[in-house]
Amino acid sequence: RTCGRMWIKFPHNREPRRTVMSKDLVNTEAVLKQLAVVLRPIIRLAIRRGVSFPAFSELLKALYVQVADQEFTLADKSQTDSRLSVITGVHRKEVKRLRGEPAEDVLIPRSASVSSLLISRWLTDPDFFITAGTPRALMRTGSLEHGLGFDELVERVTKDVRPRAILDEWIDRGIVEFRADGLIHLLVDVYGPNGAEEEKLYYFGRNLRDHIQASVSNISNDEREPFFERAVHYDSLDEASSRELVERSNAAAMTILKEVNAAARHAADKAAERPKEE
Repeated sequence: RTCGRMWIKFPHNREPRRTVMSKDLVNTEAVLKQLAVVLRPIIRLAIRRGVSFPAFSELLKALYVQVADQEFTLADKSQTDSRLSVITGVHRKEVKRLRGEPAEDVLIPRSASVSSLLISRWLTDPDFFITAGTPRALMRTGSLEHGLGFDELVERVTKDVRPRAILDEWIDRGIVEFRADGLIHLLVDVYGPNGAEEEKLYYFGRNLRDHIQASVSNISNDEREPFFERAVHYDSLDEASSRELVERSNAAAMTILKEVNAAARHAADKAAERPKEE
């Protein structure tokens, strides 16, 4: 069996939106069965990384209270510990304790955010590419003959990190290399965490969250256009056919990722040029 998926997310209001609880509750047993399917690989990861059931259970309890508190509100009525206890099944004393604890922010690892922004600009900024998606090999420092260099690329994105520090890290991680022509060549199409556990886990959480949010929205009868989410399924494929399909789907996904990345960079640059409203 092989399947390919794609979902598209557009900017949304970061304020918690009110979720309406349906009077005709969905078959809870059916939901639990599918949650077991979704959570199985998550549990496998938790066990491998030494996350115990009590720790995971406490996390779920806190999330139940947090989501119910922020998203299942009643119009013109304040949330109470008693109501949250009723809709979550968490004891009222525990609800009170959890509501009093500060929520932890999930921060983007610094190296991940800087590296992803730099590679994106290298691939999409006309000052640094040959054609969109085809990066130009760069001198360490720009010149009239060769145009802007690696140092100028870094300074376009951040002034908090020295270009040499980023270059050394990228060479060590196989993102770029110096060649005989004396230029720095980009070896990757997109930024992917390579060995840094914190970065891998960050993207794991962010990407999986977005996919699940799209899927949940699609089955929640929200009054909005469904997210694009499609899959193809075939049984009885031999190993060679499966490998070929994987290669084709990977190539197609990379092509559209580059196109969307270039369009997003263009839109972001245009938005940055607009005068800010007072």
